[in-house]
Amino acid sequence: MLLSFAFPSLTHIGLIVLLVVGFGFVIFWHELGHFLAAKWVGIRVEQFAVGFGHAMFAWRKGIGFRLGNTQKDYREKAQDHLAKKGDQSIAEAGYTDAQIAAAADELGLGETEYRLNWIPLGGYVKMLGQDDLKPDAPADDPRAFARKSVSARMLVISAGVIMNVILAAIGFMVLFLIGFNAPPAWAGTILPGSPAQKAGLHVGDHILYFNGKWEADFTKIMLDTALVKEGVPVKMVVSRPDHPGDPNTKYHDVELTVTPERQAGDTKFLAIGFAPPRVLKGDKVDSSEPAVDESKLRDEAPADALLIMPGDVITSVNGTPVNQTDTVNGKQVKREDYAVLDEAMQASHGKPVTLTIQKAGGKAIETKTFQPHFDDPFNGEFNLAGFLPRVTIAFVGENSPVLGKLKPMDIIDAIHDTDPWPHPSHEQFMERVKDDGESGHAFELDVIRDGKLVKIPDIKATVKVAEHRKGLSVAPAMDETHTVLADVVKGSPAEQAGLKGGDTITSINGTPVSTWYQVQSILADLAIPKGATSATAKITYTRPGVEKPAKTEMKLDADQLADVRSVRYKNYLALAEFTKARKTSSPLQAAGWGITETRDFILQFYLTLRRMADRSISPSNMMGPVGIFIGGKAFAYKGIDWLLWFLSMISANLAVVNFLPIPVVDGGQFMFLIFEKIKGRPLSAKAMAIAQYAGLAFLAAVVLFVTYNDIFRYV
Repeated sequence: MLLSFAFPSLTHIGLIVLLVVGFGFVIFWHELGHFLAAKWVGIRVEQFAVGFGHAMFAWRKGIGFRLGNTQKDYREKAQDHLAKKGDQSIAEAGYTDAQIAAAADELGLGETEYRLNWIPLGGYVKMLGQDDLKPDAPADDPRAFARKSVSARMLVISAGVIMNVILAAIGFMVLFLIGFNAPPAWAGTILPGSPAQKAGLHVGDHILYFNGKWEADFTKIMLDTALVKEGVPVKMVVSRPDHPGDPNTKYHDVELTVTPERQAGDTKFLAIGFAPPRVLKGDKVDSSEPAVDESKLRDEAPADALLIMPGDVITSVNGTPVNQTDTVNGKQVKREDYAVLDEAMQASHGKPVTLTIQKAGGKAIETKTFQPHFDDPFNGEFNLAGFLPRVTIAFVGENSPVLGKLKPMDIIDAIHDTDPWPHPSHEQFMERVKDDGESGHAFELDVIRDGKLVKIPDIKATVKVAEHRKGLSVAPAMDETHTVLADVVKGSPAEQAGLKGGDTITSINGTPVSTWYQVQSILADLAIPKGATSATAKITYTRPGVEKPAKTEMKLDADQLADVRSVRYKNYLALAEFTKARKTSSPLQAAGWGITETRDFILQFYLTLRRMADRSISPSNMMGPVGIFIGGKAFAYKGIDWLLWFLSMISANLAVVNFLPIPVVDGGQFMFLIFEKIKGRPLSAKAMAIAQYAGLAFLAAVVLFVTYNDIFRYV
């Protein structure tokens, strides 16, 4: 929904509690693996802890629950028992730990203290004779960790990781038995210039297989896309309707070849550039949330975004009914006919699209129109043969310093700071604002609102919008309704034709134009004459300070014409998410899916680490405890199934993190045991201590780095 709240609802509070409990359980399960393995091989376990630091409360057999820890009571009971049966001189000299342990065993006191500590960032199992930072600690007791065989210690060290893998697989298995309501791997929108568009993917296509893997839902294809090698084409099988939008259509399989690419620079994951469909209705009405304040939203969103409110249903698009049935594999299946809406937008050439809307509660039917907008390209800034439109404002964030001053659909005519910048483009405006935010400079905006020039003085970019960058918390768009050039792309047909920022295009090939929709339509219809290498567009334009219109010719080759024709349209309608339950009643099939899902998340994590090492993915994409909690909260708000999916994914990732060859974590300990097995003796105490402290310092630096990123990303 467009509405944001200051406080979570009771439902959301309950989900946050489940999230926290879930995190704790994932940690508990990991430590349980170490604990059970240690018990199995005969190691004495002194503490089983969730969290770090001092104990919040603890429990021990024979003592019960205590605020804080049970150590004092444990030792006092054992010492009293020894004093009653032993030599007073020994008592005065002090009992050894072995004597205390033996007395406790005689009293039936539990050897293990189970505790919940104050700092909920992990957990540990403390075994007798094991101290990561004191590897030369004495271990005379036969039940001490160091006295066990290398293979026994390997089992204990790896048990936590194994348990996390098992937990992830079980979690995914349960998820698929109860049903995972996720967006399907169906093409609802396709970004212009994306690998999906280049491969020939159509809106309405159902993706069945990608790189030989069955695609059960949108999360799955995102994961599989991230796992492929960069620059390598892969096969994709889709089920395509013969007539999208026709309730009696039949589907047929089509094989496509797609080469995933990185979007928005080289610091992101590979993608193919499509999104799942939206349901042709507004979000569900949630009685636990406050009512929508439309008057407030009008300062934040364009009018089109308020056409569809919670509970509203679109019944037809340009007179074509929706919400009917399709024939899928010979069966009648009801689906939201999102393809009808997409077809209407793509065929509009920027003209308004008419919707018939049944209002919430079914009490009224309204007919409304909305304006399609140019969709943002997969990479780079939107342009038409090098024409860069001016920037306009689509949305204003509720925390924006210009909320109530800058209005949705205001056109930015100029930005004034140290130097005036007239008619900026989308990227020029955003970069200039971020620069001013970084330097702390105030600036002024000239905007065109309802055909009039409005000045907005004394603006400061104060909202965190990117790493080390501040902005206005606004979503920019293109001024599509005025053919004023913000700038031209270097080396483009527009620049070669002598056009520049500030020019206004008035006609193309003798046809008057006043919007960029008309410009795109005319350029897309150009054809290259037989025997020629380019098409010609005769441009008439006006330039500030020049009295008479000027004329020029612009040449477009086949690739440039293809770019113009690749333009697609989007909408600002607040449509609900389309989900489809991924569910099976077969425990065996659910287990198979769960194992596959766990395997793929583990592979993705290792691949991400490798790509961060070769710098093809930025380390700033990593999340720490703050980011994981905030991300987990967003998933929890989507429902119990998404919370279970998230926790299962975290369990799989935790297995990888814990088994990295870094001293202090399980992988580093396992590595030391491999060295010991090969050499026939452990590494020297000094070498191990140095490695442990280095590992601890490295982990501390990583935690600080990711926490810093999280704070600047979300706060």
